[in-house]
Amino acid sequence: MKRIFAAIISNAPFITKGLMFLICLGGIVFLFPRQTHLVLEYQEGRQWLSPDLFAPLSYPVLKSEEALNQESEIIRQAHIPVYEPKEKPVQEWLDCFETKLDDQLEIIQQDPSLGSTFYALSSDSIREVYLSSARNWYKALNERSIPTPKEDGSSDKGIRIHKGGELKLVSPKDVASLKSVVQEILKRSDNAEKGWAWFYPALAQCINYNLVFSDSLDSLILGQTLDKLPRALSLVNEGDLVIQRGEMVNQDKARSLESLKMALAEETLIDKNWVWAFIGQILLIGTLLLMLAIFLYTNRKDMFHNNAVIAFILVNVFLMVLMAALFSQKNPTFLNIAPFCILPLVIRAFYDTRVALFMHMIAILIAGFFVPKGFEFVFVQLLAGIVATLTVVSIHKRSDLFMTALKIFLTYVAAGIGISLIQNANLDQKDATEIGLFAASAGLTLFAFPLVYLYEKMFGMVSDVSLLELSDTNSPLLRELNERAPGTFQHSLQVANLAEAAIQEIEGNTLLTRVGALYHDIGKMSNPQYFIENQSSQVNPHDELSFDESAKMIIDHVIRGVEIAKKYRLPDRVIDFIRTHHGTTTVQYFYRQYIKTFPEEMVDKDRFSYPGPKPFSRETAVLMMSDAVEAASRSLPEKTAENLAKLVDQIIDKQMDEGQFEQVNITFKDVELIKRVFKRKLRSIYHVRVAYPD
Repeated sequence: MKRIFAAIISNAPFITKGLMFLICLGGIVFLFPRQTHLVLEYQEGRQWLSPDLFAPLSYPVLKSEEALNQESEIIRQAHIPVYEPKEKPVQEWLDCFETKLDDQLEIIQQDPSLGSTFYALSSDSIREVYLSSARNWYKALNERSIPTPKEDGSSDKGIRIHKGGELKLVSPKDVASLKSVVQEILKRSDNAEKGWAWFYPALAQCINYNLVFSDSLDSLILGQTLDKLPRALSLVNEGDLVIQRGEMVNQDKARSLESLKMALAEETLIDKNWVWAFIGQILLIGTLLLMLAIFLYTNRKDMFHNNAVIAFILVNVFLMVLMAALFSQKNPTFLNIAPFCILPLVIRAFYDTRVALFMHMIAILIAGFFVPKGFEFVFVQLLAGIVATLTVVSIHKRSDLFMTALKIFLTYVAAGIGISLIQNANLDQKDATEIGLFAASAGLTLFAFPLVYLYEKMFGMVSDVSLLELSDTNSPLLRELNERAPGTFQHSLQVANLAEAAIQEIEGNTLLTRVGALYHDIGKMSNPQYFIENQSSQVNPHDELSFDESAKMIIDHVIRGVEIAKKYRLPDRVIDFIRTHHGTTTVQYFYRQYIKTFPEEMVDKDRFSYPGPKPFSRETAVLMMSDAVEAASRSLPEKTAENLAKLVDQIIDKQMDEGQFEQVNITFKDVELIKRVFKRKLRSIYHVRVAYPD
């Protein structure tokens, strides 16, 4: 049991990596739809290149959304609106008329010209004559259909009246408008007898609609009609031939294939099918994640051994896949607005182009399983990702980021139009909509900048933005180095110039190398007088120390440098330069002096050697070379081109013989290029001219 526990402890970093990959695998597989699917990749207007396809189940060939919308619009146009009778309209009209009659009755009784007409009638009798006449008029008018008008003019088709649980159809000619009824009544006033001239206008003023549009009932009946609209063009029986190999995928075949995909998506799985589908998903996604792990292990061991970096990469891959899954499930039309190119831009802010491209490729290949027309999606997004990664110069410059977004947009447009022309041989309005979505997607990639800052805080990483800030020589730590150890500060500046030029020649990270060089000797601030570049007098404090004590004082500047760097919260990638800039080399001067002084004693070489680790990246290796070359060049008595070249060769060859670069992915060609840069730069620093033959 103890052995098992000890094995777990010793392999904890690898176990943690395995768990992170398994969690990512489980999360992505969880996003997969729980249905089995035939792989039905096709392009309308092109040949079906797969084997003959027979229907695995019976399914209806559904109409397209466009066709359904057209038919639905025809039904809406032909729909006859539904009205309901107004409650007690005659009584409402009569009450209104009675009010007007009360106002008019006194005038009638005082008119002498009307005396003969109403001469034997009392006031109540006169009132009843008018009311009786109005009542007869209103009853007659209520037999007619006077509906409330609709703005769309749909009542011109006639109306339907819902009464007693039944619908009665009324033709347009039997539908009266309120305006026409009022005009009809008013015409009677022109030839009215004395005492009745006011009657018809008052009658007309009180008339109103007797049918009210029923919005709820109308919508219900229209909905029921639309529900009865057939969605299927035809039925394909199980075992029927859907399409033959080599057959052209025309519009009808495309509808049949799309309907089959939809039928399969709605099919309920039995346990056996789901298990096999689940195993297939694990194999596919697991293989892609395994390729990711192998890539990191073989090409970027520094990233592979850093669990924070692994977490950062897997989180980003999962987020890209999650975005593809959500858009595909909710509304695939808007899939083109998703900013998938954020991933390579964010990765590029922290690592090199090769890593960014590989991460993007893995994420897009996985996302291709979730989206419709997966081949087109993978092609367009890979193309845009390549352009984004290869064209971005520095994400910390806003102008560069905007230009990259513009290039991404142009790539989307070119790819989208090209695919449309191949498939349809023309451009339509749908392409214009896609261009708008592409523009939005390219614009959303600008969020890569705040994401970089967020990831720095979450995963303790360092981007070019932070490195640019650290490279400022007016930063507090470098200013303190300049004040306490000015010689070391000048040495660091020269090393930074040498290392930056060399790493640029072999296409490494120039900004990271420069920052690492500026901070690599900050440990000398603790005891600056013990380092020759800071000694301004003839007094050497090492004269009062033994050789091994002096060696320890020199060696300890690495340990003190790491402590100071952590105190000032420098990123780990910068601290790596402090740890590794001497590797496991020996403090040669004091080691040789000890041997020379005590020739008969056994010497423990470890007491005179740096603790390491050795450089493990091209950048840290170049810094080690630059530091040794720059320091040694200062002690050359004659700084000729020949002596400088010989010095560079001797120092770097010795470092290679000691195996200081055995953990670095660096070639002999790279080393020769670095040597050439050092020789050229040193000649420039010491103003040495190359002697040309006569």
